[in-house]
Amino acid sequence: MPAGWELPWPGGSETRVFPGIRSYYGLKTLLKLDLLTLDVVTIVNLLATAVAIFVIWSLNKRVTGLRRSALGFLLLAIGFVTIPLRMYVPGKVMILLPNLITFAGTLFILDGIGAFRGFQRKTGWFSLLSLVYTGWLCYWLFIDDRMNFRVAAGSLFLAVIIFWCGCAMAVDVPSRDRPVYWPSAFVFMVEGIALLFRGVSGFANRPDGSGFMPGTAETIGLFTLNLSAVGYAFGLSMATNLKLQRETERLAFHDMLTDLPNRRLFEERLETAASRAKADDLSIALIYCDIDDFKGINDTLGHEGGDKALRVVSEALRHAVSEDVCLARVGGDEFVLLIENARARDEIHALMERLRMAVDGAIEFGGRKASLRISCGVALYPDDVGSVSDLIRLADAGMYMMKQHGRFAPGKAMAAMLAAPTRSI
Repeated sequence: MPAGWELPWPGGSETRVFPGIRSYYGLKTLLKLDLLTLDVVTIVNLLATAVAIFVIWSLNKRVTGLRRSALGFLLLAIGFVTIPLRMYVPGKVMILLPNLITFAGTLFILDGIGAFRGFQRKTGWFSLLSLVYTGWLCYWLFIDDRMNFRVAAGSLFLAVIIFWCGCAMAVDVPSRDRPVYWPSAFVFMVEGIALLFRGVSGFANRPDGSGFMPGTAETIGLFTLNLSAVGYAFGLSMATNLKLQRETERLAFHDMLTDLPNRRLFEERLETAASRAKADDLSIALIYCDIDDFKGINDTLGHEGGDKALRVVSEALRHAVSEDVCLARVGGDEFVLLIENARARDEIHALMERLRMAVDGAIEFGGRKASLRISCGVALYPDDVGSVSDLIRLADAGMYMMKQHGRFAPGKAMAAMLAAPTRSI
């Protein structure tokens, strides 16, 4: 018998001999480890992970995906519980059952991660993977019973899902949040590599299954599974706190109805843009928009209809400008657009006309209709004014002149209006 691990397998006199592990200094280390003990440790760890994630969900129920992830780890634990039962309960169904439960658990974890990250559920892909996985297992179990092919194929399918979990945790993460999300993605990638190694190891063995599953592949798989479970539980806890923090920040700086930047965030960006324009000798343009007769819209459609009008206008304005334009809602029916590196005034006026055309139309709510139009005013800094506060006042005054006279008022011709009291945002 070669030096290695002698693992007594429950239910018989069969002994599994695993290759020994040599130290880097050539010292032979013989580790005798009961595989059943390692399975029990894994089960306890998976159950603890499921409970931990469920507790996180119970404390933060508005965060989606946590409960599905907890259910996924619970199914993994149940799958591992049923593995030793195949030694005492005969029949091929008991061989198939743990594999299906484990596969379902990984799908629930993936679905939970996707929901947590806000991704759309891939129901079609989940169904296709499930059908192919089940068909593959059934073929190598009921038609051509080869243990090494069956377990190898199962490992490769699980590797695909685990890699998918890692990618779901890693993609589209802002740079400032990566230290929290990427470690969780890393532990999934490690487990995926272990499963990939396990699958390749199975295909490389003899077709009859004899000598199947070297100890290195199986043990690494269990150890990395435990590492992934613990790492994901800790990572998910930190990511949940970070997600709630980001949501709080978003509520502080964004309008809840339209999801546009609010006055506070707009003023910060305006000050930054003005400082940058002054330092680089550039111009910035501020377009001030207001919904015409918004009170009449509220009276006709009701407050819910008025909210719908605000959302319709915000979406129309959002689609009419490029992503580098800061669009914000700064009042009840007031929107402002900040354009950095503004060029010819004619181009700004052409943009204002596009904004008007994008909004111009009718809105229907509760069987009633109302017309929807906006008026806009514009001012440039430092072309028209010498301060940010005057920039806002001039654009606001231009908007009211357009509302009264139905035309754009050139900024310099309106400069005299600054002496008159106007509203501020």
